[in-house]
Amino acid sequence: VSQMPTEARTVPLDLAQKLMLGRLHQSGLFEQLLSAELAQRYLCCVSRSHLEIMPSSPKGSFEVTNLSANPIAISGPKLGKGEKSTLRPGTCIDFIGTHSDGSGQTVVYLKLKLQSRDQPRSQREYSGGDARSPEKPPTEPLLEALGGAEGRRAPVAESSRKASAPFWLELGGSAVRQTFPDNLRILEGSSDGLLVGRAHQQSLHQEAFRKEVREYLSRDHFRIDRDRAGQFNLVALSANPIWRMRQRQLRELERGDPPLSLLHGDEIFLFTGASDCTPDGPENLGVLKWRFVQAGDRAAHDPVVENDTIRSMRRPSQPSERGRQQGHPLGGSLYEKEKNRYMCLPQ
Repeated sequence: VSQMPTEARTVPLDLAQKLMLGRLHQSGLFEQLLSAELAQRYLCCVSRSHLEIMPSSPKGSFEVTNLSANPIAISGPKLGKGEKSTLRPGTCIDFIGTHSDGSGQTVVYLKLKLQSRDQPRSQREYSGGDARSPEKPPTEPLLEALGGAEGRRAPVAESSRKASAPFWLELGGSAVRQTFPDNLRILEGSSDGLLVGRAHQQSLHQEAFRKEVREYLSRDHFRIDRDRAGQFNLVALSANPIWRMRQRQLRELERGDPPLSLLHGDEIFLFTGASDCTPDGPENLGVLKWRFVQAGDRAAHDPVVENDTIRSMRRPSQPSERGRQQGHPLGGSLYEKEKNRYMCLPQ
């Protein structure tokens, strides 16, 4: 899409008039924006009258109503038929479908970003859907197509990543917005490590998590370091606890504790408000985890000597205990029969 002329991938908006968006109203546009392969799967997801776009306040913003049974998203949860949201300068309309691999995962197959015709092209380039607010209201607003995503790890991209990055993190869990594209859930590390937090991945944290979840995420949340022996280690930087899961066992890590080693396939769980201070306890806002992947899977077979001291051990609360409201479970990270058997090892 980015290679197309600007005029061929934009839809002008009027600050004083309503716009109807869909295959009936912009004849041939969506066929152009979707490649032949994507059009075969997703063109049917674009309705004849898909969206109603009305000027709104503050000036330069628009109220978008979904007229279709097919969902969209605008910097937040999915919008079903009849639901509305505000589109502000610099934010995107995400068109959502199901992945072509048959997994049932949602994927954003097309993005339309609210831009200004007089804005320099360099400022209009897609940078991960960063929803900066507020931005200067566009004098000549338009919707510019940015393309979408088809899956998290295409074979070519995977080979390239393994060749260039010694490790990467894969974001998962029920705390992540379902509309957040799979291909943007990857953080690549370097030989020096990686620092994760709101100050360092601003676009990802803004787009992937609700405001309530972001309140538990620090500007500097955790760091991955590499020691002289080449072993990667997890360092806690936040006042909120984090956990490393390995072979269905949790180890808690707090700021100031000695680092924990990381092996290929380990998962890093973050605190999201559970009242019993566990990753998935009562009243949590969803499970949030990062999976550590090491290039070549070398670490999966390396012996590791732990240097951290275990001071206590307990099991997380069970649904029947104290009759307390339960939060989101560790969905997908444990086998069903093992979910209530893992050990939590807090400091």
